[in-house]
Amino acid sequence: MAGITDKLITHEDPIHIHKLMGLYCLANYFIQIGLYHYYGTPYLNAYVMIPHMLLPMTSFIFKVLTYRPTQNKMNMFIWNELRLHATIFSFRSCLVIIFPEYAIPIIVTTLVAADIATHFYGTK
Repeated sequence: MAGITDKLITHEDPIHIHKLMGLYCLANYFIQIGLYHYYGTPYLNAYVMIPHMLLPMTSFIFKVLTYRPTQNKMNMFIWNELRLHATIFSFRSCLVIIFPEYAIPIIVTTLVAADIATHFYGTK
């Protein structure tokens, strides 16, 4: 019987970088909620946000499906286009927090980038 550690520890992430980024992001989420609750404002700057940008980037070490699955039983799996969109929109959120004065160009650029990703990696 496979335990949870057998499922979390894979040969694709031998130094656990993706898991560490995920744990940081999850912990930071709760810390920011606590800061907002107690002080009325979160603490967000580039240094705090960089791991949130690294998390989707570290997902590229994993092998995923090439195209969106068409069978219902396969819908739980990630595919290239979805991973690219997750990366693009994660970057958008982080960059808007870091550079709020450039929110509109960042949003437009990421929408164009998502369309480009869909054009090249989407289901034909």
